[in-house]
Amino acid sequence: LEVAATTACSGSATAPSLSSSDTSGRFFRTAVSDEHLVAHLVETLRARLPEGGSVAVVARDDAYGIGVGAGLTASLTAQGIAATIVSYSSSTVLFTDTAAAVAATGAQQVVIVSYGEGASLLSSLVKAGVPTTSIIGLDCMFTPRLAAQAFPSSPTSADGVTIIGTTGARDYIGSLIERNPEGQVVYAAQVYDCAVALTLAAQAAGSTDATAIAAQMPAVTDGGVACTTYADCSSKLRAG
Repeated sequence: LEVAATTACSGSATAPSLSSSDTSGRFFRTAVSDEHLVAHLVETLRARLPEGGSVAVVARDDAYGIGVGAGLTASLTAQGIAATIVSYSSSTVLFTDTAAAVAATGAQQVVIVSYGEGASLLSSLVKAGVPTTSIIGLDCMFTPRLAAQAFPSSPTSADGVTIIGTTGARDYIGSLIERNPEGQVVYAAQVYDCAVALTLAAQAAGSTDATAIAAQMPAVTDGGVACTTYADCSSKLRAG
């Protein structure tokens, strides 16, 4: 399917390959590439691991899970840290066997590479005896309801779990939760940035033409002065 003269911005596309894909200068993203996430994870794990410690990466068997999981284990191995991937089907509902396999590795740190099933997987890992303080979830597990979803009768059972991701300002995320406690906040800040950037690009171009907007996206997002809301940014743009 080919869509002519379309300009797009994604707040959740994290695949590293997009950085080198030919998008004719029409595709932009505000989400951090997975390669940067992996680099940050390696440093975090190095700081948390005891000498001779190992890592278990439990990951979906799709492009996202394989990409992040394989990239992370390869980077850890290159630095002399033992790392094992425990994969599971993206259609898995019950994680008893997966959790048992992770626990059997005896790893001191466990990284979960998941989507919405992360809460169920977390619950199974803890039930299998994996300490919460050794578990790291990624941005797709960033939800204010994680503890209640994983442990409905005892949310404090999730205490100690670490979630790593680019979340945006705390007050912004807090305002979204206040407006809709059941709403989605994963990548919310990045999507907001996409909307603001595209609108500012249209303002700079003086046009709603997709090609004109794409041409102005670099100009309104690189350098310049900092701004925090659309009104603030728009005012500063008008002021030059």
